[in-house]
Amino acid sequence: MSDKVSLPPNHKRVISVTARLLEKELDDLENLILNDQHHLTKRIKKTLNPDQRKSIIEIIKKIRTENEEMFHKFDLDFEKLSEHQLMFGKVSYLITILSDSTSKGLKGYGALGQEESGILDNCMNDIISKFNDIESILTKETK
Repeated sequence: MSDKVSLPPNHKRVISVTARLLEKELDDLENLILNDQHHLTKRIKKTLNPDQRKSIIEIIKKIRTENEEMFHKFDLDFEKLSEHQLMFGKVSYLITILSDSTSKGLKGYGALGQEESGILDNCMNDIISKFNDIESILTKETK
């Protein structure tokens, strides 16, 4: 690998984000190929043959290496986050989505019967309550 290349701060910031996004998307591509994709809410039909899978994984590995070399060559900045930040962000986002999916949040989509509203709200509120429990755990001091 050649010497480090100095980029202006704005360029360095953008390329740092590019490297992080590339890493994340490569993780997603690799996960798609290597892991079972049957979930409750989606099914992904396996359409790649074993040779295609192997070839793609090999290319992904090469791209990872190039991304790592670029990261070091330009002395890019890594993202500094804590588990708490990540968990709070995801939990808050999911609580918002769930709240918007209650009968009150869905009023703009048309009328919903009282019984259906009650059942829907109970489902959403039960899940929201569990996410609130996670928030409570996160706010307790760690030892």
